[in-house]
Amino acid sequence: MAQPDKSRVKLKSDIIRLCTVLAFFAALAWLLGNQAVRDKLFNIEQTRKWLQDFGFYGGMVFVGLSALATGFGIPRLWVSAFAGALYGAFIGAILGHVGSMLGATINFFTARWLLRGPIKRRMPDRMKKWYERFNQNGFRWLLYMRLFPLSNATVTNLVGGVSGMKYRSFLGATILGYTPLTIVFAVFGSSAAKKSWWQFFIGALILVIVIVSQMLYRKYNPPPEGEEESV
Repeated sequence: MAQPDKSRVKLKSDIIRLCTVLAFFAALAWLLGNQAVRDKLFNIEQTRKWLQDFGFYGGMVFVGLSALATGFGIPRLWVSAFAGALYGAFIGAILGHVGSMLGATINFFTARWLLRGPIKRRMPDRMKKWYERFNQNGFRWLLYMRLFPLSNATVTNLVGGVSGMKYRSFLGATILGYTPLTIVFAVFGSSAAKKSWWQFFIGALILVIVIVSQMLYRKYNPPPEGEEESV
């Protein structure tokens, strides 16, 4: 009895996995396409009151929704700004950071458990370079990508999950690398909600410090040729 062609089996498996992931994206798009849902999520005053009514659990709800949002590709800096607008700069930065971390974790394990085979077999050359770097020294290279963002964070998370780097290295590099801009955008979000110019200037000052630090690092530690390519 003839054995089934391995390439066909892999193709079928890849299609099933990709369809599963696409189904999640489709469900999220449908949810956000609902006007009532959008009105609830993007009305700052109404959302703040709704979350405050639940107290501690409201914060947990926000973290969960933030994790899902960033996990499905919504930029984490938007989430941080929204968290700052809802909870203020300090608490907003914490909740936005936790939500972003959980979203990155969703990406990581989605890639590792569902998409590892399909992505590895169809990985573009520019992604292969970062894939190899993550295999060699995942913490160093991922921290570099976090501190000097050169690409979409979701793609970076997926490449990290596909690679052989350990989750603890992924988590450590992401916690450290996400922190500076999370704080900046939480402060910006808080300043916008409160119409506070002094908070805006503090956020701008922190952003300038981050940018200058990056410039100085690059000046005295120039990356080897090819390091500045994006994923």
